[in-house]
Amino acid sequence: MKLTTKLIGAVAGIAALGAGSANAAGHLEEITVAYFLEWPMPFQYAKVNGTYDEEMGVKVNWVSFDAGTAMSAAMALGDVQIAVSEGVPPFAVPLGTAAHYGFLRQMEHFGVDLASRPKRGRG
Repeated sequence: MKLTTKLIGAVAGIAALGAGSANAAGHLEEITVAYFLEWPMPFQYAKVNGTYDEEMGVKVNWVSFDAGTAMSAAMALGDVQIAVSEGVPPFAVPLGTAAHYGFLRQMEHFGVDLASRPKRGRG
């Protein structure tokens, strides 16, 4: 199964779960999805091509946020039905945060020596 197909299925499934109460009152004509614009992710390809609108049969409004707190507040108010991500990406862990602590515990769990460095180049 293609990555795009999996992503569309995941978003559609989340939308169906989140829209259950709205569908009880009538057909949901559009949903709003929050995302971080500065985080390039595979879903953006389908977003630009309108694939989500077509596959889900509803208009998908995309709203970018620059902070997870603002995204969470918009979801709490009901302005956003789906958030693609609300946390720190695994490739940019700020020091001294809960994400950093979790990262350190994961490295400890998997026995990764943080003082070691990967070998560069081939051979």
